[in-house]
Amino acid sequence: MINLWIILCLFNGIKSSITLRIEAPEKSDSDKEFIINLASRLFTHKNPLNISQYDEVSYNCRRDYAHYLHSLTSFDLWALQMYDASGHFSTGILRGNANSFGDYEECLSVHNEKLRINGKHCYIEMQPHVNGSAEYLNYIRELVQSFEIIKSKITDPSHIFAHFSSIVYGICVPSSCTHEDVMIAAKTFLTDFTKNTGLHFDIQVTKEMCHEADDKSHHFRMNNGTKITIAVFLIIFMISIFSTYQDVNSKDKNQWLHAYSISRNYKSLVSADRSDDDVKVIHGIKFVTAILIFLCHKTVDSLVPIVNRTKIALKSSESSSIIVRICALYTDVFLMLSGVLVAYSITNRLMRQQRVNVVREYISRYLRIVPNIIVVMLTTAYILPIISYRTTHRMSVVDKPAELCINYGWRNLLMIQNWFKFEEMCNLHTHHIGTDFELFLFSPLLLMLMQKSPRKGISFVVFLTIISTFLRFYANYSHNLYYFVPFSANLSTLIDTANYLYTLPTHRFTVYGMGLLLGFILRKLKYVKLKKYQIMLGNVISAISTTIIYKACVRMTGLDVEYDRGLHALYAAFAPILVCVPVSWLIFASQNGYRNMLIDFLQWKGFTVTTKLCYAFYLVQIPVFQVQIANRRDVRFLNGFSMLNLNEIFVICLITVATTLIIEMPVINLKNIAFGYKKPKLPVNKCAVSSNQTMNGNGSIHILNGNVSKTFEEKVE
Repeated sequence: MINLWIILCLFNGIKSSITLRIEAPEKSDSDKEFIINLASRLFTHKNPLNISQYDEVSYNCRRDYAHYLHSLTSFDLWALQMYDASGHFSTGILRGNANSFGDYEECLSVHNEKLRINGKHCYIEMQPHVNGSAEYLNYIRELVQSFEIIKSKITDPSHIFAHFSSIVYGICVPSSCTHEDVMIAAKTFLTDFTKNTGLHFDIQVTKEMCHEADDKSHHFRMNNGTKITIAVFLIIFMISIFSTYQDVNSKDKNQWLHAYSISRNYKSLVSADRSDDDVKVIHGIKFVTAILIFLCHKTVDSLVPIVNRTKIALKSSESSSIIVRICALYTDVFLMLSGVLVAYSITNRLMRQQRVNVVREYISRYLRIVPNIIVVMLTTAYILPIISYRTTHRMSVVDKPAELCINYGWRNLLMIQNWFKFEEMCNLHTHHIGTDFELFLFSPLLLMLMQKSPRKGISFVVFLTIISTFLRFYANYSHNLYYFVPFSANLSTLIDTANYLYTLPTHRFTVYGMGLLLGFILRKLKYVKLKKYQIMLGNVISAISTTIIYKACVRMTGLDVEYDRGLHALYAAFAPILVCVPVSWLIFASQNGYRNMLIDFLQWKGFTVTTKLCYAFYLVQIPVFQVQIANRRDVRFLNGFSMLNLNEIFVICLITVATTLIIEMPVINLKNIAFGYKKPKLPVNKCAVSSNQTMNGNGSIHILNGNVSKTFEEKVE
């Protein structure tokens, strides 16, 4: 059903029935009056901002700025450089190209020894507002702000989403000017400039938005955390090299040392072998879902800064954009698959009357997940700041996340990060792993109850899914949240959605419970031969579920679509269920022998390799995006092809493979040795966003949750 969904989105995107309001309204009397005042000033203002004329500005700043203006009339080179390094009105402003960052490096190179003036580069963040009666001017504002793809305020956290509603202007000033001086001058100038024009601005200039060449606080310093992080990574790398050398050249096969052997782990990684008991179709589903989540992350990161943002905004209001507006549903699919695989493996052992050590399950899961989280957390806190340039976006996408990981990284180690404010979370995308881990804590107990008393156990799980569904509906309805991201959504509301709904396991249990039930049923009803009418019924129900979601999304998509509180609440409550229905049917039907072209594709052996990589792939992509955004110094044209940076994708894939071979697989090997797990005959397969391994008394290794469950054991009747 996934392919049906994508085809519906693309087809209706090409032939969109949504009417876009792209024609300007008539000028009202208020517009005409405001325009006369605005035009008389706008097209005559070409001089640099005269900070020296404002008495509220500090004396040293006014003095040095007066020197700058005088030297500029004499065409002194240092003054020309300072003027040239400041931002200027560019072309394409009505296409969303309103930002003007200036030349950061040229500004910091300005130096006048005689006057003791150095250049300081500051970013001024401005958010325009227009009088409500001036419809025409308000339309011009919408064009400049690209119809506000995501509505934001200056006070909103910028490390979650960029401030799409803001305009950033770079200015080069003497180093004696503080950020308060720049803010006072900008605010005073814009207040005078926009008087009686129906236009006013919110202004923000913080200390972190101003940089100068000799400001040590903005230069890289090798602090203790950075030194320790680099040392740890180097030690692990050297151990891997030594382990590989010993594994290849030595006859002494020390299990502990060879756990880090790159050659051995590589053979296990690229092996496509799998057992007959494997839920083969899940590998392909994970691959498709992981790619869709990657596209969601990449789409958001690609919107700033671009020259044709207004055109992209209008395009994103079409129904074809639904495929990236339902990102929350993709994580729901992962949670459901996680429940399937936990239930599929544990139920198998319970049916064989094998003991399930719950404490060992918890320890095994934690050891499986936490190494990659530590690596990404340390990289965010200590590595990204030393490989990122000082640009307008660095403060949001590098410095703030680094600060959060230094202060709150301990929450990630305890797997409780999702219970704290989303805007204060280290590595935002790890919320899903915390949610999955917390849901897993209850899984063995629920499955034991289901095995002991199927009717009571299944009824209890169904009851919990109903409660979780109601909690999603209530949270969305009472707080006016966005589980589906509409056009021009408020950034503050998106953050509230994460805090009140998206990151809470109580509100996400519905799909996880569906997965537990499906995994349990797959074991109990194994090898059931489906009749034609049953296959037809399953396909019809899946198609209906997909269509309902799509039609609901179309109603919530569009440039001028108003927020429908009831529809959004119903979507939050039932869309996760409806999206998991066709996926569940696909798994159940394929596991019981049904075949078609889609199932054959998803069961391709090559997807067993991508399954082993997808956990690291999910974690490392965001830090790579952060560095790319921070180091971006130009404003570029965006289209579907330019959005996918092949160099960036290559780096992500390279780091994914390296992290899997050098961090993830060695820790799993060490855990297996410590727990006394026997070496399996087939290569161990791992999971996606989260997984677990357990071993029973007969030497069976099960890979749980987030991956396909595989059993390596002798046939026991």
